Amino acid sequence: MTKTQLLDTLLGEHYLAIQAAIAVLDRPTLDLSRYAIAVVRQGEDDFVLLFDQSENVAARENLGVKRDGDAPLKASEIAALLANVDETETLDRIRGGSLRPIEKGAATFLTRFDADLAEYRIKLMENDKSLVAIFTDKDRKPGTKGHTPKRPGYEVEMKAKDLTVVRSNFLR
Repeated sequence: MTKTQLLDTLLGEHYLAIQAAIAVLDRPTLDLSRYAIAVVRQGEDDFVLLFDQSENVAARENLGVKRDGDAPLKASEIAALLANVDETETLDRIRGGSLRPIEKGAATFLTRFDADLAEYRIKLMENDKSLVAIFTDKDRKPGTKGHTPKRPGYEVEMKAKDLTVVRSNFLR
């Protein structure tokens, strides 16, 4: 029997904020696996922060974008955010390496159903050879069986090595 484990979970609205931030950063060669990605709130403002996890401490580069912003944060702005950690609320956090499989799952889901991803919760699961992106109604109560017709659940299984879609289907 294959052991399945949860890698990451986040709200769809935060996934969309992360997508927008990555576009603002505009770094085509950005190795997301080096980063932990967080959506945080400080005061009235939300930010997407990418925390560099590389082993070479001297070469680490944290990145950030104000939510709905159009320019990357300066290093001094990121440092100021991190210095006020007591005033900062973490809304969501994922591993950078989880972003590409979630993107692939979302793209597959959106080809089948005209969904507003902001209305979904996204989970990324892993087993021996596969990654599974699962999209469920964000307002669904834990333990609820079945799906809601308005926001049907969906899952996309991909090969872990190259993200080739193995299967995708609506949840029952």
